[in-house]
Amino acid sequence: MPDIWFGSDHHFGHQRIIELCNRPFDSVEEMDEKMIQWHNEIVKPDDIFIHVGDLALGSFENSMKKAERLNGRKILVPGNHDRVWSKESEKRQLRFRGFYEAAGFEIWPEQFVLAFKNGRADLTPGNDMLAFSHLPSEGDSHGDDRYKDMRPVTDVPIVCDHVHDEWATKGRNFNVGVDVRNFRPVHLEEVLEWTRTL
Repeated sequence: MPDIWFGSDHHFGHQRIIELCNRPFDSVEEMDEKMIQWHNEIVKPDDIFIHVGDLALGSFENSMKKAERLNGRKILVPGNHDRVWSKESEKRQLRFRGFYEAAGFEIWPEQFVLAFKNGRADLTPGNDMLAFSHLPSEGDSHGDDRYKDMRPVTDVPIVCDHVHDEWATKGRNFNVGVDVRNFRPVHLEEVLEWTRTL
């Protein structure tokens, strides 16, 4: 049975994110290669990896070639920096969709809820429920409340990021972003254990 992993906000190819989030890398090349290495040490090729947004910036084609090297059945929940995000024009989304798909990513909705039982997705009522969204239910890393109309409204615990290194958990939000998770994927069981503390 494949394991299920989560991650977010890799920002492959984005030089400035090293400074903005105080990432411990000397160059964007080192950052990208280390994140790929650490991901692939944990995630097996047949595992499921759900990325909750902001996958790649910088030189887009080069960044997507790096993202292609990540192990797992890869699912993208688009974030505000992804070129298939719904706030982008339809023309732009169509233009870039193929790059994500060529890198092995399935593009899923920007918000959805899954139920889990015994470490796998199971839609039977009464199981552990998790919501997925790039955006947390409140707050923004830029000090204002951008994208308020796109924030998830749910009582279900939310797997998210967008805020980078501001917090690891806040209320019913669990940040799976690399900046608070030692640049490594987060296993489903870690998130479910946290939900039991709510």
